[in-house]
Amino acid sequence: RHIITAHYKCSRVRNDSPRNAQRTSSRTPLKSSHTPTSARSVNQIADSVSSPASVASLDDDLRTRSKWCQRHPRLHVDVPGGGHSTPPVASSAESLGEQWDRVADNGKAKQQEQVATQAIEHYASAERFFYGQQGSQDFSKAYLHYLFSARMGYPQAFNRVGMCCQHGLGTVQDTDSAKDWYFMACDHGVLDAFNNLGCMLAESHETASEAARLFHNAATKGNDDAQTNLGGLFEQGKGVNQSIQRARMWYQVAASQGNPKALNRLGLLHHRDGEDGLAARCFDVAARAGYLTAINNLGLCYEEGRGVQQDFECAKQCYQEAVELGSDEGKVNLGNLLLE
Repeated sequence: RHIITAHYKCSRVRNDSPRNAQRTSSRTPLKSSHTPTSARSVNQIADSVSSPASVASLDDDLRTRSKWCQRHPRLHVDVPGGGHSTPPVASSAESLGEQWDRVADNGKAKQQEQVATQAIEHYASAERFFYGQQGSQDFSKAYLHYLFSARMGYPQAFNRVGMCCQHGLGTVQDTDSAKDWYFMACDHGVLDAFNNLGCMLAESHETASEAARLFHNAATKGNDDAQTNLGGLFEQGKGVNQSIQRARMWYQVAASQGNPKALNRLGLLHHRDGEDGLAARCFDVAARAGYLTAINNLGLCYEEGRGVQQDFECAKQCYQEAVELGSDEGKVNLGNLLLE
């Protein structure tokens, strides 16, 4: 039995499921608490690290790839309310034509406000269907509402439509369409879209360097999933020059924001360096956040006495919890433990 690693991870669904949010562990906690290494601000760290991958702005490239967006101006969530149905009194120097131009501008602004409001309403409805807040989950209805919102120009909906196309949620799986939607979301500054598109491109060595640029763009702006994935590229030397030091740094930055995958990856680095006590603490914190891989890894630590006192009962509890969450590795480990 070995410590389990993990692959790249798309941006987490920010509305965590009630099961994970409210779950409390029945395991005996580790005797000492662990606080992730304090990190400097993301911008300070980014300035001090010269990434081998180009970190030039993607704006120009993204604009060329998303001409559709150029025909649909960005709509803001904070829409100013009200507005004059008729123009204010014109100055004596203002011509009649200029007055009518101002009337037309006010009309366009009011129409844009109405479209923005409808886009936000469709997005909110999609979120309710996606998370099952109105009963059972319905990805088909969620996708339709995301699509309506996206066609009205709401940037967050671009990312959600791309996610549905990528994973086949409520629609036919179409990775090419997913990339197009992600590019449009990136053009509007949606950080999760940078990360999601980067995850798709990181699957191939040919596009890994572009994935690194996307991850870096979002990571320097504070996206913890992108920070974790960028650390993964540095750890593997994929698309960038291999640097365990930089990988550790990005994991620490993401872990300081509570990212459980980053904590698990830090634990793996500590385990590789023979620092089993620190590794077990990282796994424990990530496991308490509901990260499945960390729960199984913590069980291995208890079973084999790595960094903690050997405790077969705690190991059994970890494996059982992993099995309840759908872990095949947990089933194997639990079975082997019971046989012994």
